[in-house]
Amino acid sequence: MTATSAHAAPTTSPLTIARLAAFAAAAAVLDLAAFAVAGAADASMKVEGTPYEINAVAVAGASIVPILLGGLFVGFLSRRRPAAVKWFGWGGLVVALLSIISPLVGAEDTATGVALAAMHVFVGGAWALALAPWKAGR
Repeated sequence: MTATSAHAAPTTSPLTIARLAAFAAAAAVLDLAAFAVAGAADASMKVEGTPYEINAVAVAGASIVPILLGGLFVGFLSRRRPAAVKWFGWGGLVVALLSIISPLVGAEDTATGVALAAMHVFVGGAWALALAPWKAGR
């Protein structure tokens, strides 16, 4: 005989500002670490067609802003369509992974391409984890 709990922990919406901010900060820390490693490897951090210099401020902004603004958008959308959280979580991860091609193709050097591709993976992963469902009490 198997026993099941009559009082399973309820699934809670993952969309809180604190959760989004925590994952955005984690992505920024990982991206800045990748930026530092790229600098130590003498990466040029130049990409064809980029209208701005890729520096620590740009890296942090590109890590934090999409997660926070995207999370706010999905939060508002999920009020009417709760399934949006799941779809946008996976969709954002797919977009981040597919966009890896851009820095790999457009970077001036391999070290820059690899560093920027890793940053895409970090932000995509942080986005997906920020929107992933979780059980209350964990």
